[in-house]
Amino acid sequence: MVWTRWSDLAIGLGALGQVAYLAEPSKAHLTVWWTLGLILAPYLIMLFFQFGPGEAPVRWVMRLRLIACIWFLVLTALCLGLATTGYRPEGWLLFLAMMAPGTRYCARALPDLVRLRRDLEPPL
Repeated sequence: MVWTRWSDLAIGLGALGQVAYLAEPSKAHLTVWWTLGLILAPYLIMLFFQFGPGEAPVRWVMRLRLIACIWFLVLTALCLGLATTGYRPEGWLLFLAMMAPGTRYCARALPDLVRLRRDLEPPL
């Protein structure tokens, strides 16, 4: 999957939705800065590590994006798990709706990243 302005917007909105949803439950265990760092890391990885000439090596970009997609999907699954167990902060439907486009992008990018990873691995 190609990184575009739309995917940038989708992952960014999803990260904001995750921050809003997980802000209260994470207060008991993490500081605000740790929470923001853990949730915004996938977005920042995708934003700063791009494919193309003059960028980081393709193998590193692909691996980092694969990690970022999995990380984003795990955080979204955590939010959905909390929603199904009864934790629903005010505006929870909006927060989940904000995560949906980024989740779709990551779910669609995952097979491409895995395939690219297999193609770039050196033979044994």
